[in-house]
Amino acid sequence: MLALVFAPDVVALVLAIALGLALLLGFWGSWYALGAKAAPYLRNE
Repeated sequence: MLALVFAPDVVALVLAIALGLALLLGFWGSWYALGAKAAPYLRNE
């Protein structure tokens, strides 16, 4: 029978990677959206 072992260092590493990836993608998406020129969207009626 396989015994499960709780490894807090692995949990912390996975959470840190997930948080870093979410922040990186969020900042990249925001930078991309905020870097776009507004005039074409405002003039398009």
